[in-house]
Amino acid sequence: MSNLNQLQQYGIGFQIKVLSSLLKHKEFLQNINDILDTEMFDNPAHKWIVGEILRYYYKYHTTPSIDALQVEVRKIENEVLKVSVVEQLKEALKASNEDREYVEQEFSSFCKNQQIKKAILNSVGLLEKGQYDDIKYMMDSALKAGQDKSIGHEYEKDIETRYREEERAAIPTAWPHVNELLMGGLGSGDLGIIFGNPGGGKSWMLVNMGGMAVQRGYTVCHYTLEL
Repeated sequence: MSNLNQLQQYGIGFQIKVLSSLLKHKEFLQNINDILDTEMFDNPAHKWIVGEILRYYYKYHTTPSIDALQVEVRKIENEVLKVSVVEQLKEALKASNEDREYVEQEFSSFCKNQQIKKAILNSVGLLEKGQYDDIKYMMDSALKAGQDKSIGHEYEKDIETRYREEERAAIPTAWPHVNELLMGGLGSGDLGIIFGNPGGGKSWMLVNMGGMAVQRGYTVCHYTLEL
């Protein structure tokens, strides 16, 4: 993949900010873990850090803690690499987040483009063999890689907010039983439909409900298409 590696063109500062986002923001790592490759980085310390982030994520499905990284760093036998990793981790952890969105979008695009390039190069042999279905599958997989996976919500996140009973501002009618059925009356955005036999009091009921709303300070617009 070295012939596809052009990440160094962004500069060391950009790569440090990428590491920072990978270490601090689970959502970013979650979205690109399937297209992230250590070989995209030319710095041995960066390769080690990214490799450790991926190993930790695949096992625990989250970003590694500082304590976990410290334990793994102590296992590095090459002292030169160990010193470099420690230094780069310090730089990443103190890196500014002011352009985080740009860095994450740009790096995600870079990773996706790398996947497409790989698919194109790998499809050459398949093209010669006429294996078009395999080529299509390979290209589809490359195009789908790195898609946003932050859909839905985490079960334990903001659980109190999700289960808190929401206050519903309803406009009550003149009939307690109807209010009970409507959970207090008609609320904002509700569509109330009244139907019945001719002469059954539909129009009277609508006027009555509008009058109740006027008494509570609401502005009521009443249209009628009576014959």
